[in-house]
Amino acid sequence: MKSTIIVAASLLFTPMLFAAQCRIDIDNDVNVSAEHLEIVESDGSKLAIASDNSVTLRGESLQLSPEQQQAMEDYKQRLADYGPKVKKLTDDGLALALDIVDDIAASIDAPTAFDDLKAAMTDYFSGLQGRYYNQGDFTIPAASFDEFIAQWDVEMDQAKALFTSEFFEDAFAAMSAKMDQEGGLNLTQMADDMAKLKAKLEQRFREHANQLKQDKDGLCEELEGLKQQEQELHRKIPELENYRVFTI
Repeated sequence: MKSTIIVAASLLFTPMLFAAQCRIDIDNDVNVSAEHLEIVESDGSKLAIASDNSVTLRGESLQLSPEQQQAMEDYKQRLADYGPKVKKLTDDGLALALDIVDDIAASIDAPTAFDDLKAAMTDYFSGLQGRYYNQGDFTIPAASFDEFIAQWDVEMDQAKALFTSEFFEDAFAAMSAKMDQEGGLNLTQMADDMAKLKAKLEQRFREHANQLKQDKDGLCEELEGLKQQEQELHRKIPELENYRVFTI
């Protein structure tokens, strides 16, 4: 069941996981909304870009040339676009995971058998996503690659414990009810059926894992392009050099 949960959890793609898989450091806090983009250093000093693309650096307006203004606008837009792309991938991953669980439930003639598992997956995922998304705003906290990996390991352990428990409880209840209707509980048959069900669930997740990996790799490649654009922005506006977001 451990490998099944790892595959399932990989569908629930969060900014923390994309940072780990793309092997990046987030050097400063990033806050993105429809009204502004902020990059905040550890000492609290801030680069703010408003919706009209005016720039404030450490509380003071920064005057830019037309070329600098265009470079800033392009960077801001590309960074702002990236958050929704990650969110769409996470939302699609959760929807796919829930669909697979529904298909498995239908295969044992118990459409609602895994409702508790689905609720646990949805709640857990919503809690993770809530750290990064809030009513259209997108936030990534500063952290190193090693810190992202350590956090991911902890959360994977939590997810495995939660999802494994819910899966076996739901499956046992559904199969026990079915056996009762067919003449009584058979523990040997129960163990065999549970093993087959687990294998079927894992197979379904793995069928979609390669496509999901391609989508993630595409986002990582785009992240590399964003990093290069950030470097070009800092070349054109040296005052922004301390407000780096990504190290790859």
